[in-house]
Parts: sequence; C-alpha cells; structure tokens
Amino acid sequence: MDSIQVMMNEHEQILGVLEALEQFVAGVRQAPEDQLELERFVTFIREYADERHHGKEEQVLFAAMARNGFPPEQGPVGMMLLEHQEMRGFVSELRALARQDAAWSDADRERVRDSAERYISMLREHIMKENEMLYPMASEHLPPPVQSEIDLECAARDEGRASAGTDAVLEELAARLVATHRPRG
Repeated sequence: MDSIQVMMNEHEQILGVLEALEQFVAGVRQAPEDQLELERFVTFIREYADERHHGKEEQVLFAAMARNGFPPEQGPVGMMLLEHQEMRGFVSELRALARQDAAWSDADRERVRDSAERYISMLREHIMKENEMLYPMASEHLPPPVQSEIDLECAARDEGRASAGTDAVLEELAARLVATHRPRG
C-alpha cells in the first residue's frame, strides 16, 4: 500500500518537529517571541499532523478498516481514535497558551512544558504503534481492492492539498522549526 508508506514518511516529518518542540520547551522563557514560536509549532501540529495525517487515517484508512471487520470503538482502530482525541486536548491547551494576551507566568511556562512533554511522549508511542502494528495489520488483512481504494483516496487528498500549496508551506515551516531548534552538541 503506497498510502501506508506515505503515512510512515509523514511520521518521520512529524517526529522531526517533535524533537524540535522538545528542545524548544526545554528552554522556554517568558518572552513574547516564545509564545509566537509555540504558535508556529501548534500550526504545524494542527494543520499537518492532525488535519493532513490524522485526517487521512481517520477518514480513509480507519474507515476502510472499520468497513472490513476492525471495530472502530475498540481494538487497534478504537485505541488510535481515542489517542487522537486525547492528543487534540494537549494541542488545544498549547494553542490557548500560545495565544494568551498576557506574558507567560512561571505557572504558564510549566503548563507549556507539561502539555508539550505529554503530547510528545504520547505521539511518539502512537507513531510506533501505528508503524509496527496497525499499518502492517491493515496491509496484511485488507483485501487488495480495498487497499487500492485507500491509496487512491489518500493520493487525491494529498493532491488537493499540494495544488493549494498547503503542504509546501507546512513542510517549509517544519524545516525552519527543526533547523532553529536542532539539539546543540
């Protein structure tokens, strides 16, 4: 399934940004530019990791799996959907902190670190489960015609975003975040 490989490639892009976010929150200050930088991370997470990536998973892959014997309320698909929702809660908190009018207090900076660290940890584990368990399960158990439908639908979604220029902007943002927050060593 080509769509599975594309989603695994997206995972690599996301993991790079998670590493940058981890570096960023380790040194977060009370500076207004930190709030703006957190907003940039949140933009990438919401528009690329969630809308693009999780959107394809939920609306295409998981939906096809549900139609083919994988219950969406439980089991691997149910767990992935539940984790997507939980991660959205962390991102909403980060977004609210990035957009608050007042400068961050010590408590706000601690909330930024806590929410970001919990999100990073959860998403890393989530990606590992998808790469090592869920995606291979889908490749093995979904009939070839269903896999072809998934590939076509995912490709159409990606093409729509590419023609709008959405993903190019987000990939440039990811590259900038990663370059700016590369671990020092």
